[in-house]
Amino acid sequence: MKTILLIDNDPVSSTRISELVLRIKHRIVHAPYADQAKNVLKREEPDLVVHHVPENGQDSPASIQSAYEAFRLHGIPLLCIARARSFQESAPEILGPKQFLIEPFTINELLSAVEDHLKRGNRDRTIPPRSMLQEGA
Repeated sequence: MKTILLIDNDPVSSTRISELVLRIKHRIVHAPYADQAKNVLKREEPDLVVHHVPENGQDSPASIQSAYEAFRLHGIPLLCIARARSFQESAPEILGPKQFLIEPFTINELLSAVEDHLKRGNRDRTIPPRSMLQEGA
């Protein structure tokens, strides 16, 4: 059984995503915001982080970048879920092309993305260091 850290401050979407992931027999730990997710790393070793990027901007790009850097340092793959508008506003330059799902998506697309990240380890899909992002620009 793998452990998935779900970052989501919306109780309805968090419950829905959790129920779907539990169907495929994985353990879920929660954090409402990216900053709190870093604290979870002190007591848990998640195999994957699923971040439902909030539309309301409560996670600033700086806090998201800081959390993503912590996940990268721990070698934890990341899958982001976002609405098109919020994704464009949430520092897309820090994400690779296969690290996100844009809403709306099907249940099967979500479960497939989670399983793909877990099965392959997808360490190549962890967030690259900021210096690499700036060099590639």
